[in-house]
Amino acid sequence: MNIISFENVFFCYDKKKILDGVSFNLPQGTITSVFGSSGAGKTTILKLISGQSFPNSGTVIFDEFEVSSLGSNKNKLYNARSRMGLLFQFGALFTDLNVFDNIAFPIRENSSLDEESIHDLVQIKLNAVGLNDIGNMMPEHLSGGMARRVALARSIALDPFLLMYDEPFTGLDPLSVQIISKLIKQLNYSLGLTSILVSHDIKTSLEISDRIIVLSNGKIVCNTTPEDIASTYGEKFLEFFGGFTNNNKSTFMKSIGL
Repeated sequence: MNIISFENVFFCYDKKKILDGVSFNLPQGTITSVFGSSGAGKTTILKLISGQSFPNSGTVIFDEFEVSSLGSNKNKLYNARSRMGLLFQFGALFTDLNVFDNIAFPIRENSSLDEESIHDLVQIKLNAVGLNDIGNMMPEHLSGGMARRVALARSIALDPFLLMYDEPFTGLDPLSVQIISKLIKQLNYSLGLTSILVSHDIKTSLEISDRIIVLSNGKIVCNTTPEDIASTYGEKFLEFFGGFTNNNKSTFMKSIGL
């Protein structure tokens, strides 16, 4: 079953074409990484899924919602978004709220739970990302890796069907990248989520992904599994990431763990 479907989607900023007839599906329970150069449309895909932007033509479907047609139906769009979680680049925690209140914020906004239940739920989410007893800490006192994990706990606060990650590894040290990547994979399968990552970290993303999508010039030039990249899309994939030729293809594949 597909939880996301793009069907012949065109999108322009002003007169600049960003997506040119893009079609793909995200099967339920999978992790998909989207690669592409700056301006290729990676973040645009996340905005189209969440209804922050709408296509010029084509269809975007999330679960039971045709998101591309919800621009005038705020209630249905709100309901669709309540089933999504988004980890922003650099976490985007509220700087004037402590860790507990950051995670509790979406719960308070979207439920009628009492404070005792909210406290228990926030603790469950903190435990899920491997953090305990930091509810009173302010974001300014967190390391980059801890802040990203708190943001991840906030993104799963409402038990979403879909998690979207916008550059989840940017600015993190190698150990924190390893921790976050493991959490993404563990949470996806333990909670029965579907995940889509926008990232420039090729190696880390490939290690945790079930599918790979590469955007170039507004089109999908690669849509496959990590295992099939070399045999099916090898030349296009390698050309996109650094102008590699057949002569050094094996060196590159080895460097990304394939």
